[in-house]
Amino acid sequence: MEVSMKEFLSMWKYRSMFMLFIFSVLLYLILLLPFESGFISFDLKDFQPLAALPIVLGLFFGPAGVLGVGVGAFFVDIYGGLSLMTIFMVSGNMLMALLSYRLWDKFFVQTDSELMIPKSDKRNFLINLFLVVSVAAMAKAFIIGLGHIILTDGVFYTKGISVFINDALGGLLLSIIAIVLFLNRFRIWEMIWSDLMRPGDMDIESIFGAWISLVCILFFFLFSLVASLFNNNMLVIIFGSLGLLGIIIGLFWKGKVS
Repeated sequence: MEVSMKEFLSMWKYRSMFMLFIFSVLLYLILLLPFESGFISFDLKDFQPLAALPIVLGLFFGPAGVLGVGVGAFFVDIYGGLSLMTIFMVSGNMLMALLSYRLWDKFFVQTDSELMIPKSDKRNFLINLFLVVSVAAMAKAFIIGLGHIILTDGVFYTKGISVFINDALGGLLLSIIAIVLFLNRFRIWEMIWSDLMRPGDMDIESIFGAWISLVCILFFFLFSLVASLFNNNMLVIIFGSLGLLGIIIGLFWKGKVS
């Protein structure tokens, strides 16, 4: 088995990718910092669609968006007070951004010339987008819920379900708005990451690896919910650890199965 991380290393050769990284950090801070600091607040039962911003940044900016989300989430969390939970928050947001563009590429883009670009005119586009957004949101909920149990001995299903619903609905809403309003403009301005990097510098995991990640997210998230309903936190931690291991293996699995 080979590992696939090439786009995260080769992106630094491109000045435009570095600028997308900086842009992602600034956009994340500008949009989310006011809510975290309490400067802006809404009484909508904690529904925060902007929390799903990593999905849009991942789809549009690829690895630059993923790293930008990580840095941005870290600085935003400073206002809430750094803690061990910050590790889970940053990891969850980065994984959500990473899965959004990698799963989209493997399951819903058919030619290399359209690599990782969300096609607004694609047949069944909304269904495809909903599937990718839901899985990415589930992965973040998986990590946040697991951290909630490990650090606070809380209940996995309450935290996991609330994060999943918020990010799935918010991610779908934000993605549709961003694609309709900005996709063509970003293409003209050369801000879509797969238009900027040479094909040889983009080394995405195999379809088999994508299926590993997808199955692990769905299987272990659901089993963790069931275990949580029976108040078995130790079993949730075991399922969570196995699920995260499977997701990581799937994301960085390259090539054919021997």
